Amino acid sequence: MNKRFLFPAVIVSVIASMAFAEPSDVIVRGKVFEEGTGKPLEGMTVFVLKRRKEGVITDTEGKFALNVGGPGEYSIAAAGKGYARSTPLKITINAASTGVEDVVLFLEAVWPMKEVIVTAERNKDKTAKIEASGGELASVPGSMGDPLRGMQALPGITTSSDTNNEPVMRGSGPENNAYYVDFLPVGYLFHFGDASSVVNARLVHDFNIYTSSFGPEFADVTGGIVDVKLRNPRTDKIAGAFGIITGGADLLLEGPVSGDKSFSLAGRRTYADFFASRADMSDSNVTVLDVPRSYDYQGKFLWKISQNHTLALQTSGAGDRTKVTFSSDSDFVKHEPIFAGDFNYAQSYHTLGAVLTSEISPNVNNKLGVSFLETNAEQQLALFGHSNIDSRLVIIRDHASLATSATNEVLLGIDSETGTLNLDLDIPVATETIWNPATDFTSSGRYFNHRRYTVDDWGTFIKDRWKVFDQLTLSIGERTSYEKYFDKYLIEPRLSAEYSVTDTTLLTAGWGKYHQFPQIEMVLEGLGNPDLDFEKADHYTLGWERRLPDGWSVRIEEYYKRLYNLVIPHLPENFINGGSGQAYGTELFIKKDRTGPWWGWVSIGHSKTKRHNDITGEDFVYSYDQPNIINVVYNRVVAGKWLFSALWTYRSGAPFTPVVNTYTDGSGRIRPVYGALGSERLPDYHSLTLNIGVILWDKKQKVSFSVGLLNVYNRKNVSGYDYNADYTARKPIEEFPFTTGFGVQVEY
Repeated sequence: MNKRFLFPAVIVSVIASMAFAEPSDVIVRGKVFEEGTGKPLEGMTVFVLKRRKEGVITDTEGKFALNVGGPGEYSIAAAGKGYARSTPLKITINAASTGVEDVVLFLEAVWPMKEVIVTAERNKDKTAKIEASGGELASVPGSMGDPLRGMQALPGITTSSDTNNEPVMRGSGPENNAYYVDFLPVGYLFHFGDASSVVNARLVHDFNIYTSSFGPEFADVTGGIVDVKLRNPRTDKIAGAFGIITGGADLLLEGPVSGDKSFSLAGRRTYADFFASRADMSDSNVTVLDVPRSYDYQGKFLWKISQNHTLALQTSGAGDRTKVTFSSDSDFVKHEPIFAGDFNYAQSYHTLGAVLTSEISPNVNNKLGVSFLETNAEQQLALFGHSNIDSRLVIIRDHASLATSATNEVLLGIDSETGTLNLDLDIPVATETIWNPATDFTSSGRYFNHRRYTVDDWGTFIKDRWKVFDQLTLSIGERTSYEKYFDKYLIEPRLSAEYSVTDTTLLTAGWGKYHQFPQIEMVLEGLGNPDLDFEKADHYTLGWERRLPDGWSVRIEEYYKRLYNLVIPHLPENFINGGSGQAYGTELFIKKDRTGPWWGWVSIGHSKTKRHNDITGEDFVYSYDQPNIINVVYNRVVAGKWLFSALWTYRSGAPFTPVVNTYTDGSGRIRPVYGALGSERLPDYHSLTLNIGVILWDKKQKVSFSVGLLNVYNRKNVSGYDYNADYTARKPIEEFPFTTGFGVQVEY
């Protein structure tokens, strides 16, 4: 090289490198919180104004690190789904600085979705499973923020009355369903005579609802499954919330204990017994001695033992109690004098358990749950007698998932229940069933039972979810069950298929065999028949669903249930497996997800549910048969803080068995003669419910108010009939008239 050119070349190179060098990295670090609750927000975008494409996403703790490039003045903002863009924060970075620490941004929720999400992540099966945003269900008018209460507006689900939210799923009664909360069974899901669930709405993370054709990993029932998962406690700070709604108040406290441990505690109680007068709740037929009250609670202690192991210690429970006096002058006591006097009712359950979730290897996961569940149901009526049923069970569930390949996953598991069932019974021998309404308790003999029974049953299952090719996935499963009381084994196959016609269109099909232990009173020697067998059902499901632009989707599903081995009354055995039935129908679900200011859905169901007495040949429609059910749900957010919601519900009237004549028995009592089973129907049910809510917040707390208007046009819906003393006339039992409700919730 010619050395006379070396020095000028070096100078030119240095100047060029200075001119075209990238600016030094200057990092802005901070956190993004939800205004009002101070909750760290994950998945939000933090950016410099007019440079949003260069933004960064916040992590699980709401943290971000944004490279702004170099010194200067910047306006930093954050935004994300469900939140309005934050007020820009102006910062100045001088030439000597390498960045800014501890920047804090707050986002205003645009009517938040209450952190309640229904998702298929815990179970990939899609056959006969309802998927909807839990926040949408919590905003269903009449739910008062309770997503489990709001699920009554979904297809395939109905109830028996305004005061009973126990779900009736596709022609099966509430007693045919099973309920899980955080992987473990619970005693019951809804309070007695109360429309609210026993789970704090703020803790619900997601839930899966299977109205039929569920997989072998679930319990032995012939109806449906409600599987609830509670969210993990907050780990960023000690936080709380409390609320007051019509009829009850609740409280939540949660937060970190240490870096790897956190907790949550929640409780709810009705307050009518503190303010309502017993006289105001009484009438000429019933004198209230103890105003109805209920409570529930949940607790969780979460320990992140290691990267691959998490232990959750959890507890929950609920209770309901009331006491009334039935007047001897009332018509229904004249029908059955044995009902006169004081009536005490109480039910409760309490559970304490632990769930260990382990990632044994990248392809093997295991979930082990152990719990103690105590349930109690007590009834006492002066002349009728008393009934006290108490159970204490140790429950074990162990489910292991093995990903054997990229297209194959095997689920293995075992469930067991061991413990005792304690009975204290002094009751009439007569037992009322849907098969025979002509029950005479007053003239019946007595049944006594003061025994303890051993409970010992278990089930094992295997399910292979196999992606045969890109469009087709098969789930092939089998469940083996054993019940000590009958000393019998059952092997039941369960199959489902999912075929993706296109990226937006899915076909599903399911089939399975199911069984259930009869009601306890039906198998007791002297009252029932200890030689009974299980009640059984076959489920068939065929579905089509299509996702459309702008959050729209359509689903059509047809189902058929064949029921057999149903228990019916029969002498001299008291009961035998002599009944059968069927339930079939078509459901249409048109849904608009929340992609803009409004969302909602329309669900339309047409169905038929029948029962057949195999001994007498008698056919009749089931008491929960409601051939046509329509739900229309509409929600709209206005100005980011106001939520207007509407729910219109229509249901065909349920069947009942009318009194068509009378006779006088040997004691001089007038007794009814009933017509054909289910030969008359109640008037059709329909009502409109509206809700208006608003959220007010600052950086430390959030307050929401809501007002509900139930049965806006005051439809006189009928849930049944009361007959006068000699059965010559009847008057309707009316559901809720036009009623207002309210709710106030504070989070901090």
